[in-house]
Amino acid sequence: MSDPDASAAPSDLLFNQSLEKGLAVLSAFNSRRRTMTLAEAAAAAGISKSSAQRMVHTLEVLGLVRKQAQTRRYELTPRALQIGFAYLAADALIELANPSSRSWRASPARPATSPSPTAATWSTSRAS
Repeated sequence: MSDPDASAAPSDLLFNQSLEKGLAVLSAFNSRRRTMTLAEAAAAAGISKSSAQRMVHTLEVLGLVRKQAQTRRYELTPRALQIGFAYLAADALIELANPSSRSWRASPARPATSPSPTAATWSTSRAS
């Protein structure tokens, strides 16, 4: 949240600060921070611990992060990849640059567990 471009955000009436915080928590996970406690997530995202608790809980309910039972640390789940896959699927330049992705998606040998993000995934995920 220390992005210099975010300084204009508070003056924007449509800007959703909660979404900003949730995305900051997701972005805080990286190769150096594969798992984090709530306090570490708060510090890494630049938000308060109470905000981090709400954000991590919501991300956990959505299936984007999970808590390791023994260590009480949070980690990203494979479902977090759906955000990136949605971008890759929607970007025509990436499609042109990687024609093998077309044949993979069309392949009958594609594993049933392969992620295929859709808008319906998000809206129906909490119902199950």
